[in-house]
Amino acid sequence: MYSRILLASILFLLLSCSGNDDSPNDNDPQAPAKKYLTSFTNVGETTTDTLVYSDNRLILRKEYVGDFLDYNHHFVYNNLNQLIRITKIHSTATYPNMETTYTYYTDGNLKTRHYEGYNSNYTETFTYHDNIIYVNEGTNNEQRINLNLEGQIVSLDNYFEDVNDFFNTIKFEYGPNGNLTKIAHRYGRNEPYRTFIYTFDDKINPLFVFDYNLPNGFTIKQLEAVLSQSNYGGYSPGDDDNMFIYFSKNNFTSIQSENGVGSFNFEYNTENYPTKISLPYSSNDRYLALTYQQ
Repeated sequence: MYSRILLASILFLLLSCSGNDDSPNDNDPQAPAKKYLTSFTNVGETTTDTLVYSDNRLILRKEYVGDFLDYNHHFVYNNLNQLIRITKIHSTATYPNMETTYTYYTDGNLKTRHYEGYNSNYTETFTYHDNIIYVNEGTNNEQRINLNLEGQIVSLDNYFEDVNDFFNTIKFEYGPNGNLTKIAHRYGRNEPYRTFIYTFDDKINPLFVFDYNLPNGFTIKQLEAVLSQSNYGGYSPGDDDNMFIYFSKNNFTSIQSENGVGSFNFEYNTENYPTKISLPYSSNDRYLALTYQQ
């Protein structure tokens, strides 16, 4: 994948998260009107993405490199307006490079997620019990997403077959407004945690358009972020390398880790949506420009 304004010099991992009712996107037709992101351009590079909607639902994302249409992302919904398929296909190809399909329980919550692409093929099945969301329950690759009493995701436990036990690999802490304040993350059960601390603005996170709300207060991107332990600290809308951004209704402005602090500078329109984002260590002529429906 070509660079999505993730600078090589960024040494920080992970993004913002909070799993509660302040989810950044809403499928409720009675929800207040929102500004829908229509394009984002990596100024100083040669990449631009445009977004197409139908009935306030994202149905197509087009990735351009210069004037060349590189990839199309198709978003497909059923007659209940549930997201059932996302495909990514090169403009010169016949078959998708990547396809993810979703099924739902009768209450509307996510039942299965099937991914196929880039030499990978697997299915995740979700079951819900009290304050735990089980993934592939009862199998050798079971995972447990743990919730607090406020319904926020607080940790992920992974099963290790060699010791027949579960171990925590990631933990979350939240501020009073629901935004993430701290992540502790490790890749293996015998490794130490690495800590990341976040700060936020009080403006609107515009990336809800890429996500899909679930009746239980979570979103598809949030569940995918936890399970993949997405671990990049850049700002690349719509990509799967920074899905933790979908946990926050606001925009993260800094990330602190053992390597130091990286700050993100935002400019906003009069409606509190970001229109320009400059990344840590980037020159003044390299930034992300965002536009919205009028």
